[in-house]
Amino acid sequence: MILVNQSIIAKTLKYKELNTSSFVVPNIFVTVMAAIIEVNQLTKRFNEITAVDDLSFTVQQGDVYGFLGQNGAGKSTTIRMLLGLIRPTSGSISIFNKDLASFRESILRQTGAIIEKPDLYNYLSAYDNVLFLAKISAKKVSRIQVMHFLEMVGLAQRSASKVHTFSQGMKQRLGIAVALVHDPSLIILDEPTNGLDPQGIADTRELIRNLSYQHGKTVLICSHLLAEVELMANRILIIHQGKKIVEGAADELLDPSKTIVEIHTTDNGAAAALLQSTQWAPYLRNPKQGHVVVQTDRSQIPALIKQLVENNIGIVSAQPRNSLEDYFLSVINPDTHVEPAAI
Repeated sequence: MILVNQSIIAKTLKYKELNTSSFVVPNIFVTVMAAIIEVNQLTKRFNEITAVDDLSFTVQQGDVYGFLGQNGAGKSTTIRMLLGLIRPTSGSISIFNKDLASFRESILRQTGAIIEKPDLYNYLSAYDNVLFLAKISAKKVSRIQVMHFLEMVGLAQRSASKVHTFSQGMKQRLGIAVALVHDPSLIILDEPTNGLDPQGIADTRELIRNLSYQHGKTVLICSHLLAEVELMANRILIIHQGKKIVEGAADELLDPSKTIVEIHTTDNGAAAALLQSTQWAPYLRNPKQGHVVVQTDRSQIPALIKQLVENNIGIVSAQPRNSLEDYFLSVINPDTHVEPAAI
């Protein structure tokens, strides 16, 4: 499903100091980083099943916001409520500082979205799909503009090809182009890299980052590819069984002081014995498949490697592990997720 509509310009406040006989203060422009999405105590029940349970979160202007959870956690239900496709049982949703229940039409004019998979016209070309859906949104676009959107998603060379000849990954990219055609301020993407090859994933990642950093768009991403979300998102929300588990800045949640380093040396036994007799002893963890494992601050890794090398222990590899996947598993299944135990 694709939702496309018109855009608005992000709000900027202009403050002008009064001129006096003794001084002149120039105009000062202050861009307000407003809350684009505000969800408060949102709940959705389907008979006896509570799909979303008292969920609250905020997405700021310009965020690339990673929305994570296992299958059945309530992500798709939440997105459908954000787009007004289903009504919440209780709670409130405000988008662009407007109540969604009262101003859904005007909000959707500023929103582009792909839910689950893009709905496209298979008998039309990629170019005609973009042009037709732009017209539906009452957006006048030129041929140059249509080709620009196709170029953004890497489909300019296939603009004349019928969509029924496209792979799933190509359809996914075309869906993103269609979601962007009306220049929305808010973009909601459900599994945007689904079906893409590694190059397509990398291109989509770069596109999403550019939409935020260069064009000031706010992007909410729902994805199971945690490594990709880690590379794109500046803020992250994790939900489980409909409830919020954690929300925060990515660089704060992935604490660099708790980095696990897996080191493979020419003599792992000697390396472990050496570290056990030094200041590194409290940071040693149980080895994994013969590796030496140390938990320390990321900034201390060079000193650790240096000490091993100075004691004639060769380093084959050193792999830091402080990924979003590790963090996600630790908060979703705190009782079953296995952290390396201290020696």
